[in-house]
Amino acid sequence: MPEDRAITAAPLVCFGMADPDPSEEPNLNTGTPWTSWEDQDMRWGLDHNGSIEEIANFLCRTPSEVRRRIEQIAEADAIGDPSLLQDGLTDRDRIALETYRDARAAMALIREAVEDCAPPGSVTREGYLTPEFTVQAEALVRGIYAIANRRPSKRR
Repeated sequence: MPEDRAITAAPLVCFGMADPDPSEEPNLNTGTPWTSWEDQDMRWGLDHNGSIEEIANFLCRTPSEVRRRIEQIAEADAIGDPSLLQDGLTDRDRIALETYRDARAAMALIREAVEDCAPPGSVTREGYLTPEFTVQAEALVRGIYAIANRRPSKRR
């Protein structure tokens, strides 16, 4: 190699991200449902003053996963319901399920308001007792149209 050519390193390009924490890189079990064995191992590690990083390394998980699971265990212990830990859901699945339940509860509130204001019979019960949001929404829209026909808006 000629000596007149200097070897230079290519500049490091960071696209607006802070330096990633190498301990948060996905590991073998990252994202998989937690097992009761892992919960027991985690409790043992905490009882014996193991660090979060050591426990995460042992369980082949990220430290943030271990922290979240510790919070879940503490919540289940506080409620006194250990079955919350054994649902086999990943965090992503649990969030999706909570979002779905929240949406169902919101739909029920809207349904109550429409039933209170709509003329009797304009919102059929069969129309909204279904798990499909689109069918429920169509029934509620019919009720809203019935309300609009019953109480026309005053325009200037």
